Amino acid sequence: MNNEEALKEIKKQIADAGYVYDDFLDACKEALEKQIPKTPIVIDKWHMCPTCYEKYGFSYGILVGIKGCKSGEVHCHNCGQLINMEVKE
Repeated sequence: MNNEEALKEIKKQIADAGYVYDDFLDACKEALEKQIPKTPIVIDKWHMCPTCYEKYGFSYGILVGIKGCKSGEVHCHNCGQLINMEVKE
């Protein structure tokens, strides 16, 4: 099961439970949503996280305001959203 399928199942569980559901499902949903890459909002040379709108950009050719991990993935330093860096400027 990939992240999108898991998220779909969690949303179904929340909908089936109505408004009476465990906060655990909500936390799982939020965590999974952040693992699905989103395209940043690009304004001039600045990029913004599509989840929390935190700005980051390039300074002397180095990407600042984000954090990477060993797999080479790029996450927002503020909220942890996985960022799809394959954007065309």
